[in-house]
Amino acid sequence: MLLTADLIRSILKAELICEYQAKIDISRSKFSVDYEKIGKDEIFIATDTKNQDTHRLIENAYLNGALAIITRKDAVCPKVPIPIIKVDDPLRAMEKLAAILIRNYQPIVIGITGSSGKTLTKNLVVALLNNYGKTCYNKDGAGDFPGFTLGILNADFPCKFLVLEVDTIQSGNVDLFNQITLPKVGVITDIRCHTARSIDLKGSTIREKAKIFQNGCTAVLNFDASYTELLIQEARKSKSTIISFGRKENCDVRLLNYSNHTSAVKIGKSQKIYKLSDSSQHLRGAILPAICVMKALKVKVTHNVLNNTLSVFQSKSELETI
Repeated sequence: MLLTADLIRSILKAELICEYQAKIDISRSKFSVDYEKIGKDEIFIATDTKNQDTHRLIENAYLNGALAIITRKDAVCPKVPIPIIKVDDPLRAMEKLAAILIRNYQPIVIGITGSSGKTLTKNLVVALLNNYGKTCYNKDGAGDFPGFTLGILNADFPCKFLVLEVDTIQSGNVDLFNQITLPKVGVITDIRCHTARSIDLKGSTIREKAKIFQNGCTAVLNFDASYTELLIQEARKSKSTIISFGRKENCDVRLLNYSNHTSAVKIGKSQKIYKLSDSSQHLRGAILPAICVMKALKVKVTHNVLNNTLSVFQSKSELETI
């Protein structure tokens, strides 16, 4: 998707410094907020220029191969032969560009949050969805605003699915995620609140995570977790369909038992039991929500696909830890 000089000015309300006609393909270009790690032909976004020499940051980004620069309007910039796009707030510019890509390509977005297990669940969901269409995702642990936004900006569009982990450390993070992506499925892997916290503070933490499905998307919930009842209330307020996982009898995806590195899983009301090989015990926590996501998307996953994907996923994970 090409952004011409006129579009840059109108969409981003930006000033453009450039000695030639600027045309930037935001669906093909990669973005970076780290001038030291920027690759050739990537767009450098100077998000944190406080106490920084912006002139030096931009010069170094250019020398490292940057295709263009996005920075603040008040930044002092060197004269370099690439477009410099000056905006009021680089983070808001990221938000606008990410929203443009989502609206233009309309991937099915799955948002994953929780106190633990986000990254593992995201990666397993990605591995499963790749069997059914091109799937993109954000970097491991990059669930803050720049992290999930870069996950969108650097996605290889067009793609069918986009899976993003989202943090709730900063208030309003999930609100921005929802505004940009309009997720189809929101997953809460687990919720853990410090025992010393007050009831009010615990409640606000839970509600912040529950915002992942505030637009009425399907809510995937861990029925074994603490505070499940409050999450159910929040999901019902949003008129979300709830798909549950855990050990309880009423779960849509239920773990019956685990022994000899095999998880016995029952899906829905079916009497069929899936025996899934799991050589890594901690993967159990990701298998159930990942299956719930498939169920939410009405993707029919066979026993063979599940086991084959788990086998490849675990082999890859073992190689990465060597």
